[in-house]
Amino acid sequence: MAYGSKDGKRPIEFASKINHSAVIQSAEIQDFLKNCIEIEFDINSHILPEAADIQYKLPQEIKHVFAIDGSYSEAFINRKFPSVSITYFNIGVLSFEMHNYDAISANTLIDPAELKKLKEVSKTAFAVPTKNLNLKTENSFANGVRKAINDIFSKKEYSSLKTNPLYDTLEWIIFEKWENSVRDVKISCPNEECNNSINLQKGVIKKECPDCGETIYLSDYLRLDALINEVTGSAGINAFLCAAIEQLYIAEIIKYFYENNKSALSSIVFIKDGSLAFFSKTFQLTRKFRNLMTYLNDNKIGINLIGLEKSSTFKDHACLVADKLEKGKYYICNEEYIRQYIEPQETKDFYGFNTYYGKKIMFKTEAGDVLIAVIPVKEYKANNTMDELINAETCLNIVSKLRCNMYDDSLVPVAIINKLVSIAAMPSANILEKFTKSALK
Repeated sequence: MAYGSKDGKRPIEFASKINHSAVIQSAEIQDFLKNCIEIEFDINSHILPEAADIQYKLPQEIKHVFAIDGSYSEAFINRKFPSVSITYFNIGVLSFEMHNYDAISANTLIDPAELKKLKEVSKTAFAVPTKNLNLKTENSFANGVRKAINDIFSKKEYSSLKTNPLYDTLEWIIFEKWENSVRDVKISCPNEECNNSINLQKGVIKKECPDCGETIYLSDYLRLDALINEVTGSAGINAFLCAAIEQLYIAEIIKYFYENNKSALSSIVFIKDGSLAFFSKTFQLTRKFRNLMTYLNDNKIGINLIGLEKSSTFKDHACLVADKLEKGKYYICNEEYIRQYIEPQETKDFYGFNTYYGKKIMFKTEAGDVLIAVIPVKEYKANNTMDELINAETCLNIVSKLRCNMYDDSLVPVAIINKLVSIAAMPSANILEKFTKSALK
């Protein structure tokens, strides 16, 4: 391994440009390679999963698109041991009307004023301590992180609509308030020395543990405290917190229309950059979102939601078999296919049982783009049928219509929202570090 530079004052040690000759001239390596053969894979014998044709006719009622994405970056206040850092998050919701997109896509020259109509975005920035940084009011690092997360959910400024705290949406999801079927929820005390679990009722966002007196927040339902360590910090929660809030933003918009204008939901398509899933300790929300999707579908309340994976083992596999995929068709990835070609079985549960509320499909557009889409299902099974996907054709029609020529297999709204919320390693990370050091003085 080469030497680096701590502060940029000394040069980085680069690898030698001639040492490959030792490998090439080695008689042992040459003999080894002579005894190797490539494992042949007969692509013609490869059987694709169940497929269905897309009817390229976008329903007239689709009028709005919401695209959701998030980003985060860790900023160091001190890189020396013991390091001190904080993580900044930036999550956004891009919304536009389809008729504005149609007007732009029909023109050869783009009017900047028209393009601006595709950039109506609600952005939310917040911060969470990551290493050896605490809130003045808290007695431990873990409690400081928990309090910071509680504050994010408590203030309406951190929600996507900026009208109600995100706790309203979290409670709506956890208690399944769309049908009032859940009376209370059980949350474990975050105190490692206390094994108690308490029940939280609707309308209660925090409560003291009767055994140890620790404050328990409704946001502790996400169980992120289990990933926080006083020594190693809380960097392990960043991806899961970001993904959870992205999807709660979707739920917040669904909740708004459900309570104010149910019929309008069928005119909206939600596009999430990434999977429709909750990983690690946040998996409890998976069942809640499944129940919401099922309820909306069973009650004829239109829901058009799609997640798009830009990089994953599924995406890699789809690119490998791209030549076999037919344009205008989508292929559902069920258990047997996944275990044989993509992800080997490592647990007794079928793929995605604890984490996904949507089924993965491979889709090849008429333009030749190869996509991995995640579509909600009426009931998540090991092997779902095409008719169990919720409004798949509508979502895939929108995806085909919104393709972006700037990047491979990309969509215009996803490309835009990514540009608006992503935090670059350079120069943004350096600027955030300088900002943090200055603000803490």
